[in-house]
Amino acid sequence: MPYVREMTKMGKLGTWEMKLALFLVAASAIIYSTKMLLLHNPENTINYLFNAIGFLPISVLLVTVVLNHLLTLRSHQEKMQKLNMVIGTFFAEVGNHLLTVLSDYDEDSAVLRNKLIIGDEWGGQTIFAVHQHPFRTTPPFR
Repeated sequence: MPYVREMTKMGKLGTWEMKLALFLVAASAIIYSTKMLLLHNPENTINYLFNAIGFLPISVLLVTVVLNHLLTLRSHQEKMQKLNMVIGTFFAEVGNHLLTVLSDYDEDSAVLRNKLIIGDEWGGQTIFAVHQHPFRTTPPFR
């Protein structure tokens, strides 16, 4: 059944894509026909047509590279957003308890806790002093 649903989706996508392709080919044929009828110079029009067809693979390459880059950026942003949600959920559910348990084994946790308690007297100087404090990244555990 999943294959049938996928084919139905492709059929729906193919419909608007096919209409767009037919419209663009028809518009191109009308433009070239009008040029040939108005300018009465079919050799020049055919030469121009072959030049345009010759540039088509380069144009497709450029559009493909740009679209691939944009899609890669979007995918990366979506992954980072999901990762941030997972990290946030971890710390909301497990991280706070884990930090509490680990801080029980830190010898200097009381000093650190007192320095990080935010109160009404906190101002720019206090925040700057806490930010400049050389906190150890590997506390000694008992």
